[in-house]
Amino acid sequence: MTGSELVNYFEALKTLRLPLENHIRECYKYSHPIRGLQFSSDLDASPETIQQQAASAQADMTDSTATDSAHILASTLVSGLTPANSRWAGIEAEGEENSEVKAYLDKKAEQIHSGIHSSNFDPSAYEAMLDVTDAGYCALFIEEGEETTFNFEAWPLPFCFMASTRKDGMVDTICRYFTLTAQQAVREYEDNEQVLPDKIKEAVTKDPYKRFGFIHFIMPKQFAKGIRKKKRDQLLPFASYHICLENKEIVREGGFAEFPVAVPRWLRLPNSVYAQGPMSTVLPDAKTLNQMEKKSLDNFDMQTYGMWGAVDDGVLNVKTVKIGPKKVTMMKAKDSLFPVNPPGKPDWGAIKAEEKRRQIRRIMMADQLEPLQSEGPVRTATEWHYRVSLIRQLLGPMYGRLQSEYLQRIVFRCLGILMRKDIREGKQLPEALRNKALRLRYISPLARAQQLEDVAAMDRFETGLIQKAGLSQEMAGLLDLYDWDEAERKRSKFLGVPESLILTDDKVKDLRKIREDRAAKQASMQASAGQGAGASAMGEVSNG
Repeated sequence: MTGSELVNYFEALKTLRLPLENHIRECYKYSHPIRGLQFSSDLDASPETIQQQAASAQADMTDSTATDSAHILASTLVSGLTPANSRWAGIEAEGEENSEVKAYLDKKAEQIHSGIHSSNFDPSAYEAMLDVTDAGYCALFIEEGEETTFNFEAWPLPFCFMASTRKDGMVDTICRYFTLTAQQAVREYEDNEQVLPDKIKEAVTKDPYKRFGFIHFIMPKQFAKGIRKKKRDQLLPFASYHICLENKEIVREGGFAEFPVAVPRWLRLPNSVYAQGPMSTVLPDAKTLNQMEKKSLDNFDMQTYGMWGAVDDGVLNVKTVKIGPKKVTMMKAKDSLFPVNPPGKPDWGAIKAEEKRRQIRRIMMADQLEPLQSEGPVRTATEWHYRVSLIRQLLGPMYGRLQSEYLQRIVFRCLGILMRKDIREGKQLPEALRNKALRLRYISPLARAQQLEDVAAMDRFETGLIQKAGLSQEMAGLLDLYDWDEAERKRSKFLGVPESLILTDDKVKDLRKIREDRAAKQASMQASAGQGAGASAMGEVSNG
């Protein structure tokens, strides 16, 4: 496979998405029209053309109900799935009871949370969720940051083309189109400048701001055979290539240990990697509402300025009559100009428009999610779990897809970045992680919410057990039925207590042994003191 073959692959991916572009553009048109302008085959539209299209698209919108509902849903998804003030993800090794591994993964989960929310994640995630709401999917690129631990970038969907080589259909191939000025291109690819075409090099001095097209391909390595690769990239499962469209040459090669782009999908389309979002469902209502609002504006104009009739009497020129204050209209007779009462019910349109607004807000779940937004930011873990539970109930199966295709990819990508950073800095990994392959399991917000129910069940059972044991001496043996140590360990795990705060079994045994020895020694000393006091008392009696 050569650079030319990759360009052909890019054109094939564009063709596959082409049948969906009109519908996606329509979905954006009635929510965020400017974001969806370039969902077309013309990726190189001039700024003037885009500006004209943006002005026209914005002018066509007469109602913002769908836009407002999309904002509420997107912000609720961000605050409910990834709250900044509560750790929303954990990592554990399945089947591994090594306390060192548990403590290491717990520490990494804490670093992931703090690193994500000290970066540009929150604004990028909000943009990504807006795309999910409108188009049904998004593309969030994750890389190691220069000034922060991680860097996130919500790639513009009109320029992203996707495919899947997996049986489950999860996206693992993506091609992003982007443009650079001549100056930017030479600076970005200065390590491989000899591959850049002469046209770009000449433009640096003659027209430095002229833009040139590039594509960035990320795909599984086994489907990129034949392309030259550096030795350090041989073991990376995902290949990365930058191609200049001017000469169809590869200008940069690399790779990724994990697929670096999270592509969550709302409702996947059959036989396609693309999806549709809630905006697709409300599109007929949004279209109708906009048309009704246009008619309502016409009706408002009619009700405000009225309808007038005129008699062509040779004096009154109906083509030049201007109705308004401080205007004089010449007429032959008093009745040459007269008001006409418009027929129909002016309020009927407003009633039907309000019905459509309620319908849009119901489908977009804004009517149920807005109270959560008005309550302000999440303040406690209990409140967060309540919100996650409510979102899960409202979103249903789509919530599970967001977890597997969005949250899980973010967490594992960030974990890989942190572990490679530790290796570069010479930090030792736990022996279990270095010497054997472990299957890591992502602990989702939903799992944490469900674990709180387990904690409540444990509390109820323990309370009932203690009450029964206190009824009689015979019932006291019921306490032996329950493994209290293991219960507290489970409770700490369910509540998300840091693993470093929980002592191992050996340390607990040592502490209990020390406590028992101390208690035995103290009892022995008290017994010895009691025997001495008794002997002294007997001596006093005898002397008396």
